[in-house]
Amino acid sequence: MHHDIKRLLALLLVAASTMGGTTQTAPITTPAHIRAAPAPIRAVDVVATATPTPAPTASPTYHAVWYTPSLEPAPTPAPTAKVKRLASAPVATEAQAWAYATLGAREYNALYQIVWFESKWNPAAVNTYGGACGLGQAWPCSKLSSLVPDWPTNPIGQLRLWLIPYCHQKFGTFVNAWAWETIHGGW
Repeated sequence: MHHDIKRLLALLLVAASTMGGTTQTAPITTPAHIRAAPAPIRAVDVVATATPTPAPTASPTYHAVWYTPSLEPAPTPAPTAKVKRLASAPVATEAQAWAYATLGAREYNALYQIVWFESKWNPAAVNTYGGACGLGQAWPCSKLSSLVPDWPTNPIGQLRLWLIPYCHQKFGTFVNAWAWETIHGGW
């Protein structure tokens, strides 16, 4: 009986294709009344109907997207800081050691933050917008250059002769100066 159903369905598919219909393959399930009653299937029990051909639709196009990591280093962002750095500027590590020995840990930590904020510890830093210069961005530059003639190469001189006296006169301590700078964005 199972072979009879397959032959009948095959005949129906052939008939549908000769009538101008389209053949589509789909899973075939046996209706419940056929499964329940094992009676033989007669040709009059199966009615072939032609289905209209659906209009063709555009099938979606898929594109593969591949991520290939670049072996080139990431580009350096354009400088946005207000401080201009000179390539030949000396490193201020000796000045940092001197300041730590002179001020102690608490005051030095506040000084470090201020100088990092103002010049990134570059003793030759010059603010291209306002003309301030040095570790603490003295303004005008003539104020620093009158006290420390060799200010671009003398970070200890900047600290000893201008930055520490200026801070103590205006704020009392570097801790107070750092608190002011964090609130107001400059000192």
